Amino acid sequence: MLPFYVLGHLYWHSIASLFLFALTGSFLSNWIQLVISVVYFSYAYSDLFKYQSRLKTLAKGFGVYLTTQLLFGLLAMIMVILLIVLDPQVYEMMRPSNNQ
Repeated sequence: MLPFYVLGHLYWHSIASLFLFALTGSFLSNWIQLVISVVYFSYAYSDLFKYQSRLKTLAKGFGVYLTTQLLFGLLAMIMVILLIVLDPQVYEMMRPSNNQ
């Protein structure tokens, strides 16, 4: 449950990015957002568990973040592949046309 609590706070990062866009007309770079998200999640995760060393929980936080992102991506790929395989209409839309 605690990782969901920490991920909820990352929404504030998204809101700040939207304010930056409203003021300047440009978003933060994706790499900057990724680094901020991973560092914040790892730090917050390590701050929630006081009974283990900070370095150990920081590494666990990084591992949890990385694992959940990879699993979500894998699940999304599986769902798209199943959709394409099981629905002929979607498959037809995905096929390239021979129009020049």
